[in-house]
Amino acid sequence: MRAYSSILAAVIAALTVLSLPALLPAAQSMIPLAETVERIVIDPGHGGDDEGVKGPTGLTESRLTLALARQLKIKLEDELGVRVFLTRQEGENPSLSGRTALANRVRAHLFISLHAGEAFTRSRFGFGVFYQDYSLQEGLADQVSLSGPIPGNTVEWPLAQAPFVLSSRRLAGEINQAIIDVLRVKSQEVVGLPLAILAGAARPAVLIEVGYLSNPQEERRLMSQAYRDAVIKALVKGLNAYQQWVKGRLGE
Repeated sequence: MRAYSSILAAVIAALTVLSLPALLPAAQSMIPLAETVERIVIDPGHGGDDEGVKGPTGLTESRLTLALARQLKIKLEDELGVRVFLTRQEGENPSLSGRTALANRVRAHLFISLHAGEAFTRSRFGFGVFYQDYSLQEGLADQVSLSGPIPGNTVEWPLAQAPFVLSSRRLAGEINQAIIDVLRVKSQEVVGLPLAILAGAARPAVLIEVGYLSNPQEERRLMSQAYRDAVIKALVKGLNAYQQWVKGRLGE
């Protein structure tokens, strides 16, 4: 596994997500797969007393993701003309279900969760783009349907992401390619994992790790505004590519 902090915690949480209640009436909370992208929820990981990963000189994951989320919100609204909501503004730490509940409540078209990684080897660097994969969750994998939601049906919270997995994988691919192009990093594949933060999102959703704070060099890069600008440029490019793909589907 690439990291043992944010992602591992999310996987562990996902494996116990069956205890969450069935809260999603499909007709009210799910959106058509072919609908245009007009509203996006950005989730800055961690918050409050939960700082997440902490770099060698003190940069915390919670501070980094909030700063990036705020900057990304401005850029997306200015350049793509979308409306952006943040799951937290300052010191609060919403629950995992509360974060996706916001996306469902505002009928967002996308859910993006921002994180940073930590590795046993301090030299490890890079980014990761992840989407929901149910295949490792015993008792859920055989219930997953990749077809669209049935209007009027109640959807189990852990399965809310199921009809959107293919679109989420497409979204992850577009963001991944944009990061490769803009940051000029080595090409890598997007990864599917059982992630609790994505399970309850009844819309395309991905988790992005913007780098390893455990790596001193990467921490220094992520403290640089110029590098943050490049990360934001890549994310906007990836989201724009996905938006254009959705518009292309509408035109077919």
